[in-house]
Amino acid sequence: MVTVCMLTQNGRPAGFEVTGHAGCSAYGRDIVCSAVSAIAQTALLGLTDVLGLPVRHQSEAGRLYCGTTGLSAAQSRDAALILNTMLAGLEAILMNEEYQQYLSITQREV
Repeated sequence: MVTVCMLTQNGRPAGFEVTGHAGCSAYGRDIVCSAVSAIAQTALLGLTDVLGLPVRHQSEAGRLYCGTTGLSAAQSRDAALILNTMLAGLEAILMNEEYQQYLSITQREV
C-alpha cells in the first residue's frame, strides 16, 4: 500500500510524505504507484521549479518527502495551492473503488 501523509502546520498544508508501494500490479506496471508518484513529483516540481520556493525535500526508494515550513505567509499561501491540488488528485484516485485498497491518505500536524 502507498501511504501519503499530508503534513499541516496550524491547520494549513505544510508538505507531504509518500511511502511504500501499492502492490496493485507487477513492479514497473503498477498504475496506482505510477499515478501517486506522478502527482507527488509534479507537486514538488510546482513548488521548486514553478514557484521557486526553498522547500526541503528528500527522495529515496519507496519514499518522497517535501516540507514547506518556514516560508513567508505569501509563500505558504502559494504552496498551499499546489499541495491542495496534489491532495485533490490523490483523492480522485480513491474515488475508484478498485484502487482504494492500494492507497491511504493521512494527515499529521508538524
